[in-house]
Amino acid sequence: MYPYTLKRFTFMFTMMTISLAFFVAALALLPRALEKLPTAPPSPMPTEQPESASTQPEPAGSLSQVFTIILIIAGALIVILLTYLLARRIITDIKARQKAHTLATTIRNRQQHQWDHYRDRHHQLSKLVVATETDWDTIFTKPALTDTTIPIIAHAWQAYADLEPLDTSLPPDLDADQDITHLPYPQAVTTAWNAWQKADRYAARIGQKTLPTTERKTLREIKGLLKIAESPAASDPERRTCYHRIETLTKRLQHVTVPHKMITQIQAATPAPALTTTPARTEPDDWQPQSTQEGTLK
Repeated sequence: MYPYTLKRFTFMFTMMTISLAFFVAALALLPRALEKLPTAPPSPMPTEQPESASTQPEPAGSLSQVFTIILIIAGALIVILLTYLLARRIITDIKARQKAHTLATTIRNRQQHQWDHYRDRHHQLSKLVVATETDWDTIFTKPALTDTTIPIIAHAWQAYADLEPLDTSLPPDLDADQDITHLPYPQAVTTAWNAWQKADRYAARIGQKTLPTTERKTLREIKGLLKIAESPAASDPERRTCYHRIETLTKRLQHVTVPHKMITQIQAATPAPALTTTPARTEPDDWQPQSTQEGTLK
């Protein structure tokens, strides 16, 4: 509950309690005050001689007490009525605040759901980019996807580079009618996703058609060497030979751009050659340098 509304409720209940206390007290005192009021004497019989009635002054104190009690009751009723009206207003205000809070929460949840959609798409795009940079199947089936000299491919990579530095968190205090698709991050995600889809379709459509015959042959050889090196039956010398050969072949490619991450993976996967150590020479306990032995013979 809001602090301001809580203060109003406290004041309302305090006034209600005081009013009820005065109301109950006034109702309890009213019968006693009414009993003290003077009553009219009985009328004399017609046959009897009327006596000279002595006029007695009415007790003004009892009458004033009755009026005071009536005023207290009326004031208590007025305070109770005002308290009731104030309570209705407070309850209406609370309902309005709750309705506004519920509406704001609903709008925020809808905006968050839309924002999560763009973040999920950003994550999917990042996985596609990583696969392009590390998966050799992309080089074999869509080699143009790493060739930034092609405008459509260069645009896709640039759009992804522009997307990466952006903040991925939903901005706070958005308006209820704010269209988040016009914000920088969703626009960048949409641009990068569409550009990458176009580039991927283009690279898949042309495949290796634009490559020279020699480079197609080189890619086939690299694919065969990878299959041998990744086989569980391959020995470390065989893997080392295959990876060295693959690294040499990638340097010969002129129309295919092999990402640096793939070269790093090849270098990291190359087994280190086993170190061969020469056994230490053991000499007898009575061994002496040759010059010392010659001096002894002389």
